[in-house]
Order: sequence, then C-alpha cells, then structure tokens
Amino acid sequence: MKQLLIRCDCCGLSVDPQTAENCPRCNYPVNPDKEERFLESAINDLQRVANYGGENIRVAELIRRYQLRLNSVRHLKVLISPAVPLVPVGAQTHVAPIAAQPFAPEVQEEAKVAPLPAISKELPQEEPVVTAPPPVRPQPPRRVFSWREFFADQAINIVASVGAFLLLVGSLSFTITTSNLLVSFLVVFAVHAVLVLSASLPTALRHFVSLQPFIRSSSLS
Repeated sequence: MKQLLIRCDCCGLSVDPQTAENCPRCNYPVNPDKEERFLESAINDLQRVANYGGENIRVAELIRRYQLRLNSVRHLKVLISPAVPLVPVGAQTHVAPIAAQPFAPEVQEEAKVAPLPAISKELPQEEPVVTAPPPVRPQPPRRVFSWREFFADQAINIVASVGAFLLLVGSLSFTITTSNLLVSFLVVFAVHAVLVLSASLPTALRHFVSLQPFIRSSSLS
C-alpha cells in the first residue's frame, strides 16, 4: 500500500494526513476538512481587517495589535468577574441534625393597622424674585473731527505760522543777497525776536483771560 504524504502549506514539511491532523513542526492543519475550515475562518478574519482600514498593515503589526488587544480583554475579564473566595475541602462545617417537631397548623392572624391621620401641610409658596436690570450708563458722545472747527479754533495760530514762515524766508533771502555781515546779523536777530514774541503772545493772552475772574473778584472784595 502506497503511503500518501501531504506537504504542509505553512512550513513545507511532508506529513502523512492519516497519522496526524496537524503539522508536527508548525501545527498547521494538514487534514483537508480541518484545513478547509481553518482557511475559511482565516479568510473571513483577514477580509474583515481589510474592509475596515487594515489592508496596508503588515502581518507583524497585525499580530502585535492582536496581542495587545488580547491582554486588554484578559485584564477586563479580571476586573468584571466577581472575586469568589476559595473554601478548602477539609474545612466544611458540620450541620447539626434538626430535631423533628410535631406538626401544628398555622393560624393566620389578621393584623389590624390603624389608619394614620392625614396631615396636610401647606407649603409656603415662593414668590418669584424679580431682578431689576442693571442701570445702563450713558456713553459720552464721541467727538468727530471736523476741518471747519479746526480752522476756526486754530485760525490765529495758522496765520501767525504763515507770517512767521514768510518773514523767515524774507530775512534769509536778504542775508544771502547782502554783503554786510553786521546788517545780516541784526536782521536775523530781529526776525528771531519777532518769532519768539509771536509764539509766546498767544500763551500770555490765554493766561491773562483765565486770570480775569480772579482779578475781578479781588477788585470787588
């Protein structure tokens, strides 16, 4: 009788399927029926992994993930299962025999319960609390810039600045054209003096106007 050998599909070892159902080296099923069931189960598992985003995962990575999940499941089972204390066999408690007692008919007695008086308590009704809205502070009006108001307020300063500029240009042109140094110095000095006086005159006028009420009150007293 000729012996039939099947080559293991996993490690390549020749195995007699009549003597062993699994490969003795890698434990891969060599029995046709058993191998068919194994392949169907493996294909279903791998197809599920591929369908849900794991088609590019390596086999080693998939094994590592399954091992981590297996450890997590075992730890979860330990946490869920209730702790049952182990009782040794020799430490069984002896139960004393129960003495036979004569049978006596049980008489059911009706328990009369007096009705409790109804107590009505009127709970005080809580009045709704009305909260007044916080007062709204009026915001100060914002001042809008206007060229008309600017020129109206600063008219004196603008005219004085233009006059001072023209005076300075005239004095410089005179200094450049003349050859007498003393006259040039006197002209430049006079121009600077006029500019200083014109710059300090508005400030002095403001102070004088602000001091008018005090001067009048002191004169009346």
